[in-house]
Amino acid sequence: MGQWCPAMAKAPLLLGAIIVYWGWQVQMLAIAVPMAIALEGWRIVRWRWDLQDSDFNRLSDLCAVVFIGVAIYQVDQFSVQAIFPTIELVPLVLFPLVFALGYATRERIKTSSLFWSVRRAAARGEITTVREVDLRYAYALLCLLAASSAGRNRVEFYGALAFFAAWGLWSYRPRHTRVGVWLLAMSCGLGLGFGAERGMLEARRAVEPWVVEWFQERLWSHRDPYRAQTAIGRIGRLKLSERILYRVKPARGHRAPELLRDGVYRNFSRNVWIVGNRSFEQVSPTQDGTTWPLYDYAGVHQRRATVVSHMSKGRALLAVPAGTFQLDGLNVEGLKVNALGSLRAADGPDLLTYTTHYQSDGEHSPPPSRQDLMVSADFRVLFEELGAELALEKAPPAEIVRRVEAHFAQDYRYSLIQTPRTFFESRNALKRFLRTTRAGHCEYFATATALALRAAGVPARYVTGYAVSEWSELEEAFLVRKRHGHAWVSAFVDGRWVDVDTTPSVWLSAESDDRPWWTSVYDFASWLGFLFDDWRYGESDNGVVTTGALGTALALVVVLVWRLIRSTKLVSVRRGRATQDTRPTVFLPVERALAPLGYVRARSETLLAFVDRLVAADVPGAPELQRAVALYYRYRFDPQQRARGSLSGEVAKQLEEWLTHYGPRLASYPLASQRRP
Repeated sequence: MGQWCPAMAKAPLLLGAIIVYWGWQVQMLAIAVPMAIALEGWRIVRWRWDLQDSDFNRLSDLCAVVFIGVAIYQVDQFSVQAIFPTIELVPLVLFPLVFALGYATRERIKTSSLFWSVRRAAARGEITTVREVDLRYAYALLCLLAASSAGRNRVEFYGALAFFAAWGLWSYRPRHTRVGVWLLAMSCGLGLGFGAERGMLEARRAVEPWVVEWFQERLWSHRDPYRAQTAIGRIGRLKLSERILYRVKPARGHRAPELLRDGVYRNFSRNVWIVGNRSFEQVSPTQDGTTWPLYDYAGVHQRRATVVSHMSKGRALLAVPAGTFQLDGLNVEGLKVNALGSLRAADGPDLLTYTTHYQSDGEHSPPPSRQDLMVSADFRVLFEELGAELALEKAPPAEIVRRVEAHFAQDYRYSLIQTPRTFFESRNALKRFLRTTRAGHCEYFATATALALRAAGVPARYVTGYAVSEWSELEEAFLVRKRHGHAWVSAFVDGRWVDVDTTPSVWLSAESDDRPWWTSVYDFASWLGFLFDDWRYGESDNGVVTTGALGTALALVVVLVWRLIRSTKLVSVRRGRATQDTRPTVFLPVERALAPLGYVRARSETLLAFVDRLVAADVPGAPELQRAVALYYRYRFDPQQRARGSLSGEVAKQLEEWLTHYGPRLASYPLASQRRP
C-alpha cells in the first residue's frame, strides 16, 4: 500500500471533472468518463504499483511514439489544418503515463522520463540532480488546451475555465482570508482576464488573416493546380480574409458572370479532390501576343468581362467564367491549359488584366470518362442509400439533378462553424453531414452532390473558384474577395456540362455579416493601390479604370490632406529647429530691455542659463532676475503651488519692480561687447 497523493487530494475530483469537460467539448464523452473514473479511482483503491524510473521511461517513450503516429495520421487527413485535431487527442495519448503515476508509490515523475535530452545528460553525468514534477497538474492544463481547440462558444469555455480555476485555487487560499474577500478578488481577476481575452480575440481576428496570407504568399504562393483541400473535417471558422483578389467588370450590355472557376477536379480520395490528368499544354497567342484563343466557338451566346488580378512571383492560376474560349489583353509570356480547363499564366506583370470571351449556354470541356463516375468503396454504400431514398434509379439525368438539388434545399443549412472531428470520426465526416448534422459549408455540399450524382449514373466533377456578387459603387466593378471562395459541381446533362450549386444561397450574406469594422478602410486603401498599379503598368485602356477615376482618387487624397492640415496644429520646422517661440511671455519685457545692450537670450538657451550669464557679466540687477527665475521654476513645476496661482503673481510682481528700478538706467550700462572679459 502506497502513499495517498496529498498534492492532488487538495482539489478533490478536479482532474476528473476537467477530463469529462474535455470529452464533452471534443465529442468523446464516452471515452472521457471512464478515463476520469480511472484517474480519480486512486482515492478509494488502496493498492499501489512500485514503479521505477525505467518503467516511466518506457511508458513515456510509448506515449511519444503514439503521439508521432497520431500526428502523421492527422496531417494525412487534414493537411496544414492538422494542428487542432492533433491537440484534441493529447489527453488520450498521455493517459497511460498519468494513469500509472496515479497508482504508483510515488507522487512525482523525473523530468528525465519526459525529455530525452535530460535523460541523456543524466546518463553522461552532466546532470547530478534531476528534478521531479507532478505530471497531473500539467495534464489538467493540457486537457483544457485540448478542449479549447474544439472551437465552440468562447464565452462558455471561459466560464468553464474560470470555474476550474476557482475550484483549484480555493484549496490553496490563505486560511485567514475571509471568504467574501477571496470571492471578490477572484471575481475581479476573472473579469479582467475575460476583458483581456476578448481584446486579444478581436486583435487576433484582425491580424490573423493578414499573417496567414503573408505565409501563404511566401511559402505556398505557387498554388498546386492539381489538388484541392476540401476541408471536410476541418475545425474552426473558414474564409475570414477580406483581401480583394479580383476585380470584374462586364462589357457594356452584358451580365457579369456569377462564378469564376480556377480549378476542376475528378478524383476524390481521403477528403482531397485531385485532378485525374496532370498534363498542361502550351497555348499559342495570335500575332499581337496578347490574344490567346483556347478553342473555336462560333455561337451567338457570347459574353465578355474584364478581370484584373495580381500575379505572385510571375505566376498565377487564372480565374475565368465557365465556357471561356478566348482571352484578350493578357500580357504574359506563357499560358498553359489542362484538359479540364484550368489556366496557368507565367512571366507577366504584377497587375494582370485580361478580357474573357465566354459562351453563356454551357462550357467547353472534354466528354466524361470513367473517372467522372467513380465513387470510392468508403462512400458507395452511403450514396447508394441516398439514391434509393430519392428514387434516382432509372430517372433521366436532368431529373436526377433536380431531385438532388431539392434534397439539399430542404433540411440542410449553411454553416462555417463545424463540429470538431476527432481521430475516430474524420473518415465519417461526410456521413455525419448527410445523416446527422445536415450543416456545412460549400465543400460539404459540393462533395456530397458530386458523389450523389455519380452514384446515380450522372458524370460529375468538383469545381473550385469564386462567387462574383459584391458590386462596388466606388470602383464601378465587382469585387471578389478571398472569402468569396466557393466550390460547386459540373454535371454532364443532356450532352453538355452544366453548373450545379446546391450550397444554400444564404452563404454569401452569412459571411458578409461577419465583416470586420476596418473593411471599408482597407477597401479604400486597396483601391488607391490598384489605381497606382494600373497607372504604373499602363493598363487603363481596359475599361476597368479611367483617367477620371484616377483624378477623383487624387482629389480625394488632396481633400484628406487639407482636412488634416486644417484640423491639426502644426509647427513649421527649419534646419531641425522649431520656429515656434516657446519662451515664457512673462520674461519677454526683460529680454527686450536687455537686447539693445547685446544681452540676447539664444533660442535654445534656458532662462536659468541666461540669467547665470548675466550674473557672470556683472549686469546690474542680475541677482534679482536670478531669484525671479528660481521662483518661476518653482511655480512652473510645483503642481500644488501652481494651482493656487500665488507664485505666478509674485514672479510678475518682481519682474515689474525690476523693470521700474533698472529700466530707466539701462541706457547708461556698457554694451556687452565693451565689457572686459
